Amino acid sequence: MKEILNTMLSALTRGEGVMLCSILKADGSSPRGAGAHMAVFSDGTALGTVGGGAVERQSILLARELLKGKRNALRDFALHPEAANSTGMVCGGDVTVWFQYIPPENAAQIGVLRAWRDALGGGRNVWLCLVLDGETLREFRLLTADELRHGTEGFFTSRPYWDGSTFVEPIVRAGRVYLFGAGHVGRALAPVLHYIGFEVTVYDNRAELASPAHFPTAHEIIVGDFRRIFDTDALQVQLRLLFVLSRIDHLQYNHIRLLIQCSGRNQRRYAG
Repeated sequence: MKEILNTMLSALTRGEGVMLCSILKADGSSPRGAGAHMAVFSDGTALGTVGGGAVERQSILLARELLKGKRNALRDFALHPEAANSTGMVCGGDVTVWFQYIPPENAAQIGVLRAWRDALGGGRNVWLCLVLDGETLREFRLLTADELRHGTEGFFTSRPYWDGSTFVEPIVRAGRVYLFGAGHVGRALAPVLHYIGFEVTVYDNRAELASPAHFPTAHEIIVGDFRRIFDTDALQVQLRLLFVLSRIDHLQYNHIRLLIQCSGRNQRRYAG
């Protein structure tokens, strides 16, 4: 995706409009799922894919027309021959593709593309958010976990979401690990977790062990009483988490077990 975004930004810098084609929804059997992207440029070339075959061929042809007219479009493609809007493909599914024209003078949209590129490979959860009114783009932005409004968490998960007007796609899924226990096992595990892309929060009741000197790569270090674990705002967590226990006695384990159970969603995992 970074190559697509870099090429789009280069074209926009040269004063050329570009078309971003995105699968918003894929039902049944289809070559690519929601969140697949393809860019089409003023010279007619394309980069990326929305599935190949007839869907991609028709998408490129339409994108070229839309580029000339500087217009957006929302189209459904049927991948079964009996449908009126059939592409001739026999995969058996349906896909919805959004064609977004990005003009070289639109600084706001270009800023989103640049932020999207820069976010890739980062350590924060980031989502792309589109709000459409028919074929009119009402909103195009990136959101981090810190920017989510209360009550919207169900839309911002690890899977793309489309309800006919709002599309949300996770473009960076950093994940977070809560490491309970700051002993030698935790000290060995934390830098490995950080290296593979997790944000690590260390929790222990021993201040001499739970310190930046012992955990220089930790995103957060909490020194607290395991009996008062529910009083820690940082542990009232959302989104994708992994819980790891290291050197925890039976009483401490019971408190943490309650936290994991009460945190609720099946996106959270306990590693042991």
